[in-house]
Amino acid sequence: MAPLHLAVALDGAGWHPAAWREPSARPDRLFTARYWAALARAAERGLLDLLTIEDAFGLQSEDHLAVADRRTDQVRGRLDAQLVAAFVAPLTRHVGLVPTVTTTHTEPFHIASAISTLDHDSHGRAGWRVQTSTRADEAAHFGRRVLPEIRRESLNTPETAAAVADLFEEAADAVEVVRRLWDSWEDGAEIRDAATGRFLDRSKVHPIDFTGRFFAVRGPGIVPRPPQGQPLVVALAHARAAHELAARAADADTGENFRRGGFLSHAQRYERAGEILDAVRTLWDSWGSDAVVADKAGGRFLRDAHVGDFAVRGTQFAVAGRFTTPRSPQGHPVVLQAGESPAGRDFAAARSDAIFSRYSTFAEARAFYTDVKARVARLGRDPEQVEILPSASVILGDTEAEARDRHRDVRSRQVDPFTAVVLVETVWSRDLSGVDPDGPVPDLEPPRGWTRSSTGSSRCGASAVSCGPPTPGRRCASTSACPSRPVSANPPRRAPPPDLVPAHPVLPKESRHDRQTPPVAVARPPRRRPGPVRVRRWGRRRGRR
Repeated sequence: MAPLHLAVALDGAGWHPAAWREPSARPDRLFTARYWAALARAAERGLLDLLTIEDAFGLQSEDHLAVADRRTDQVRGRLDAQLVAAFVAPLTRHVGLVPTVTTTHTEPFHIASAISTLDHDSHGRAGWRVQTSTRADEAAHFGRRVLPEIRRESLNTPETAAAVADLFEEAADAVEVVRRLWDSWEDGAEIRDAATGRFLDRSKVHPIDFTGRFFAVRGPGIVPRPPQGQPLVVALAHARAAHELAARAADADTGENFRRGGFLSHAQRYERAGEILDAVRTLWDSWGSDAVVADKAGGRFLRDAHVGDFAVRGTQFAVAGRFTTPRSPQGHPVVLQAGESPAGRDFAAARSDAIFSRYSTFAEARAFYTDVKARVARLGRDPEQVEILPSASVILGDTEAEARDRHRDVRSRQVDPFTAVVLVETVWSRDLSGVDPDGPVPDLEPPRGWTRSSTGSSRCGASAVSCGPPTPGRRCASTSACPSRPVSANPPRRAPPPDLVPAHPVLPKESRHDRQTPPVAVARPPRRRPGPVRVRRWGRRRGRR
C-alpha cells in the first residue's frame, strides 16, 4: 500500500476569511518571522510531511481570478514565500518546505537558484509549488505582457481556454528548464581539494542549451546540485489544464539564462538599475506605517481600500497595481552600491545610501572619498547622507604571529599555474585547459576588441615593468608569478609550516596583492565540539534526468 502523506497549506492567518479575528489569533504578528517559525514548528510537531506557503504577485481577492478587491475587513498583504521558507529552514529538522513560486512572471533561472539554495539550507527538504497567474493586474506589476482579463463566467469559452492553456504550457516549459538547471551540476562536481588547489571539476558542470517557445536558457546553473538532486515539484490540480501540468511536470498534485526578449545593452545598465530602484522605493512607500489596523472588534484589517496602490512609468518599466508586502520596519531599507566607474559613482551619488570602497592605500581611498562626496553635493544631496564603506581583508589568528603566518600562506595560494590559466581564459574567452602554464603564451590571437584596459596592466615584481597584453610566443619578463597571466618559470617556494599543505608560488613583493590591508590578529572563542545531527529527508533523492 502506498504511504499516506500529510501536508498543511499555510496562508496568512488561515484560509477562513475571518480567521484573523479569532480571540487566539495574533494578526499583529502576521508579518513577522516569529509567526511563521511558530507555524512551521507546529507542523513539525504534528509529524506532517510537508507544508506549503501560499504566494502570489497580487493582493488577495475573494475570487482568485479577479483583480485585487478593495476590501479592508480581510487579511491583505503577504511576505515572500521563498524568503519565509529560507528563514524557517534552519529552525526545523524534518518537515518539507514548499514555497509557492509563480512561473508566469518569474525566470526559471531564478526559481532553480532559489529552490536549490533552499534545498541546501534545509539539508534536502525543499520543494516548489508551481503556480500560474491569470490576473491582468499582476501582469501590470511587471509591464512585460498584457493578459486578457479572465472572468469566471467565461472560463468555458474557446478564447479563455486557449489563454489558460498557454499559461500552463509556459509553466511546463519553466519546470523543464528548472529541472535541467538542477541537473547541470553532476554529483561530485565540487572537489574542494586544498592540496591541489582545485575546487571544481569543470567537466561535471554542463550548459543545458534549452530553446523553446517561451524560454531560451543557456545555463549552467550557479548553485551546486541540490542534496535531493531533484527537489519535489508540486502542483494544485483543480482543472483540466492544471491536471495536464501535474501529469507532465510535477511529482505531486496539490537573456542568456532568461526568457526570450533580448539583452540589455551595456550602456543602459545604470539607467535600468536607476529605474528599478525608483520603482522599488515607490512600492515601499505604497504602504504607510499605519496601513495595517488589525482591529478585531471593528472588523477592519486595512486602513483603507487604496493601500498598496502604485504606478511607475519610465523608459525601462511601465508598471502599476497594488503592492503585496506591508511596509517594512525601516520604511526604506538601506541601499548599498559597489561601483568604481564614473557612471557607477554617479549612480551611488544620486540614489544610494552607501558605496563600497575597495581602495587600500590612504591616497587612493581619500581620492575616492573626495570624488564621491563632490558628486553627491553636485546632485543636490547632503554629502553626509552617503556613507563610504572601506573594505578590509581580515586574517584570523590566536596571535598576531599566527595571523601573519596565515596571511603569507593565503597570499601564496592566490596565484598558481592553474589559476593563471583560468584568468587568461576569462580575458580571452577561450578554453586554454591544454596549455602548459610554464610554457610560452599560446599562438592565439585575443578576441576582437581586446585592449589593455579591459584587464588592467599588471606589474611583474622582479622586472618592475608593465607586462602589457600577451603576444604569441612571448614569455613574461619576470621569473615570479604574474597575477594576470601564466608564469614563465617555476617561482621560488618557501618551506611550509609542518601543519600546512605544500605552499604554492609566492607572489612578488611589488604585486598588487601586497597592497591589501595588513592582517589583524583576532582572539577566537574556545572551540566547541558539535553534537551529532541526524537529518531525515522527507523526499526521495532523484537521479539525473
